[in-house]
Amino acid sequence: MSRTAAIASLAILALSPSPALAARSPPASVAPALADMNSPYARLLEAMLPADDPAEVRDSVVRVLIAGLVRDSDTLGALARTKPEFLPALKQEIGPVIAQMIARQDAALRIKELTILRSGLTPGEADAANSFYASDTGRRLVAARVKSDGSGHSTLDLSSEDMRSLTAFAGTAVGEKMATVLEQIVAARQKTLAEPPNDAEKEAMTAVLLRVVARYQDPPGTVAT
Repeated sequence: MSRTAAIASLAILALSPSPALAARSPPASVAPALADMNSPYARLLEAMLPADDPAEVRDSVVRVLIAGLVRDSDTLGALARTKPEFLPALKQEIGPVIAQMIARQDAALRIKELTILRSGLTPGEADAANSFYASDTGRRLVAARVKSDGSGHSTLDLSSEDMRSLTAFAGTAVGEKMATVLEQIVAARQKTLAEPPNDAEKEAMTAVLLRVVARYQDPPGTVAT
């Protein structure tokens, strides 16, 4: 599941009656990992997993979220068909709530990722990994897309020379550690995106939905699902 789809599904969940988990503060023991932006770990994280554009992520999540809401609610579907102003208003007003949720998730995830890097690599090993990601091959690896041959097999869109350089790095002691670290980071990302919105986010999204529906419903009424 993509990041956008995962976050959007969680946002839809926030509008259901199911209970939500409260936001949790990061443990004090890992706070320095977030604060030290110039550490080799922070530089490595930024090099291999550059941050997404917040506005693009927000807009993608909002699009998927609203599509799901309109599909699953007769009232919202009717408003979308009969009131041209309804969907733009809903997108505009729910966007800041989604942006705050994404920012909270990103902050929690960054702490988890930095903690994984600090636990799995020495500062010297992190520097060595930084050197690889600073190389031409490393930069192309980060920018590379996965190609599929249509039969379930996928490959990186890299030249044969880059693949040789990548294979050489993967065969080093640092490269082998990086493989383990990246597996842990992927698992941490999946777990973070599987967490439901907190109570404040659930209440904010519900309030936006009710407010915008009330504005455009004729005659005014409650949200029907």
